[in-house]
Amino acid sequence: MALTDTAKRVQKMVEVAEELYERMVELREHVIEIRKKLNTTADTVDGLDRDVAENRALIEAIAAEQGLDPDAIIAEASIEDVDADDESAEGDADEDSDGGSDEATPDSPAESTDSASDER
Repeated sequence: MALTDTAKRVQKMVEVAEELYERMVELREHVIEIRKKLNTTADTVDGLDRDVAENRALIEAIAAEQGLDPDAIIAEASIEDVDADDESAEGDADEDSDGGSDEATPDSPAESTDSASDER
């Protein structure tokens, strides 16, 4: 009887080992696929970086012909983006502290922004 139990245990270990080996092979293939996709993505990103650099050079050349300072324009756009992000964050904070009320308060940034955009 002991020999039969030992044979069953060995058989079970062999089955578990075969399953683990199959899983390992699948994982290895999956890792290889991911590496290929990563390399393809890296190549795509490199190409996009080159395209962006070429486009930037062209835009700067056109801006120079028009007498515009591209760095000043970029700086101004960055400041406007930061201001818009700040106003958005303040608006979100006001809504959270407002308790869900839909009523506008006189000093809410959304109202002052709307009146400022109407004047433009």
